[in-house]
Amino acid sequence: MRPQNWDRLFYNLSFTHAVILYSEPKDPLIRYLSDIQDEFCLSYIPSLTGLSDDKIIQTIAKQLFSQPVGLGQSDLKFLLDQFDNNDICYVVAIQGLPSDSVINQLLQAMRYLAGRFNVIFEITPAQGDKFINDYPSQTVSLIGSGQAETNAKDNRAKSNNAKDKKTVTNTLAKTKSNKADEKTKSTQKKTGLYVGLGGILILFCGALFWLLNKAETKDQANAKAEIQPSSQAEQVDNPSIPQQNAGTAKQQIDAIENKAIIQENMDFVDKATAEKDMTAAEFFARQAKNQTSEKADKIQSDANGQSVTEAGDADDKTADNLVSGSNSDSELTQTDKPEQVQSEHSETNHQANGNQANEPELAESALNQDETQADSGYYDNLWFKAQKADAYVIQLTLVSSQKVLDEYLASLKTTEKLNIYMSEKYFGVTYGIYATQQQAIKAITQLPEELTREGAFAKSVAAIQKLISDKTEF
Repeated sequence: MRPQNWDRLFYNLSFTHAVILYSEPKDPLIRYLSDIQDEFCLSYIPSLTGLSDDKIIQTIAKQLFSQPVGLGQSDLKFLLDQFDNNDICYVVAIQGLPSDSVINQLLQAMRYLAGRFNVIFEITPAQGDKFINDYPSQTVSLIGSGQAETNAKDNRAKSNNAKDKKTVTNTLAKTKSNKADEKTKSTQKKTGLYVGLGGILILFCGALFWLLNKAETKDQANAKAEIQPSSQAEQVDNPSIPQQNAGTAKQQIDAIENKAIIQENMDFVDKATAEKDMTAAEFFARQAKNQTSEKADKIQSDANGQSVTEAGDADDKTADNLVSGSNSDSELTQTDKPEQVQSEHSETNHQANGNQANEPELAESALNQDETQADSGYYDNLWFKAQKADAYVIQLTLVSSQKVLDEYLASLKTTEKLNIYMSEKYFGVTYGIYATQQQAIKAITQLPEELTREGAFAKSVAAIQKLISDKTEF
């Protein structure tokens, strides 16, 4: 039965590409030379005493290739190119540790004929330590007992620790460089965003100035139309005058409505400027409540308008009865009064019809106001871009329309610590800001049920910043 050292020798020679350091005084390598020679082409140098570096290389070549070698030929790689037939596996076994010149040529041959050239050094533990220290990057296989194996493990551990430290240093330097690049890119994006917002603000002010001038021009035209001679006789002789007065009344109504729309837009700008420190969630929640209040006021106003109309109809009937009961001496007055009452009633109906006709325009104006609000950057995209990329938030919900977002925010009891980001297709509602993912997950368990019912989870700020950077509107 062969000793265990032979199994290790044969395994390393057959399957590993490592230098074998053999250190076993009680079981010398010479016992296995015949076995090695049966499997490989062997060159064995039992002693280095009296051998120069050139003589060692020439001896190795002569034993491996069975060819005479000239005195000037001492380059092992050159000799391999000249005599190797590409199908033989070589083993060079040397008792002792040769000079660095010979070792380097042997290591070069191992790399040149990968898997077909193996080296065995039968050395002492001290020589083993020296080899490992001199060639820390070379793969080594230790066979034998003694301090060499223990020292080799310690030296290898130290070498690995040094490599790990170097790797960590390089990683930190690369991370700092990446952060600097990201900061530069973020600054460029912010600059572009500010320029874009400035352009939008200039366009908005220009449009507002144009609307004000248009309304002022329309008021001047209406004022000129009102300065016309009118008399009771001209109204009787010329039936077209009431129609002109009706047209003038319609223009006045239009002018009043235009002023109301302009004032509403001005109120929105003032409100947005005054509440610039509000989060998007607080703003939209308040807007939803205001819309609900406006709908209730509108219903109440419609009910009051209907009551006024009924009262006006009763007054018209009373006026007709008074006119019918008057005496025949005031025939012109009797003729004028019903026409005057009818004109007033017609003008009231015309005004009501004008208000009904303008309802779609008011609805369209409200829709445009909502679009202006969305385009004005009232979401928290800038806030998210200013946060650290490795931070985390709690995402409460993700919706696809402004209407659903308003309904969700209106259903909450409080919008404190909520933020909204707007991506290409969705609106995301988040809660708080945390340094690590574990802190965010722990905070989810402490939130009320109304915030976690949509499936709250921890989401990285870096992912949200990527969604925002892909959106071209902001």
